[in-house]
Amino acid sequence: MVYRRLAVIVAAFAILGGLWLVCQALRETRETEPAVDDWIADSRFDIGAFGDEPNSSNEESATRAEWVRNFGQKEREEYLTTYALKEIAKEFPVHAGMTIPEMDHAVAENERKFDASTMEQREQMYNLGWEQRSIVKGDGWVYFWVNFKHLFHCDIVIESGKVKSVWVMPGTKDSVTGVYYRISGNGVHKGPGRIW
Repeated sequence: MVYRRLAVIVAAFAILGGLWLVCQALRETRETEPAVDDWIADSRFDIGAFGDEPNSSNEESATRAEWVRNFGQKEREEYLTTYALKEIAKEFPVHAGMTIPEMDHAVAENERKFDASTMEQREQMYNLGWEQRSIVKGDGWVYFWVNFKHLFHCDIVIESGKVKSVWVMPGTKDSVTGVYYRISGNGVHKGPGRIW
């Protein structure tokens, strides 16, 4: 009788210990993956896309390279604010989870509205202009040169026939930032980056 009670107690502790280990593993998994609204997560930035401007002097190139090396938390927060990336993420016509036909429909609808707008209205809209795509058996990417409103590039990562993530490179009418930022979805930046 005593051995039976002891066995039940040991089994109960073993079960509780196992549950505790499972909970710890799940918590660690959640902590390593950035939340959808975690706008400061390093994984949302692809600084590797940063390159020298073709006409930059050696001094300018060195300054830009130093800026990339020191692109820390403060710079990330300034980047988010300066280019209104939260707002872009909310209103951008393409987002993670869309199928390829849904994405194409959203892009076509965006272009239809853009074409029907006045010049003043266009300043507040996205023009998904020049496009390049490479999708084979449901995987690949779609690249857009986007202008008006904010001037930036957009890389859309496609996996299994759906949009996995959307990356944008904001800038101004005079220059691009050279840093991609994920506004939707998850995973790494797999787009072509700069094409010229």
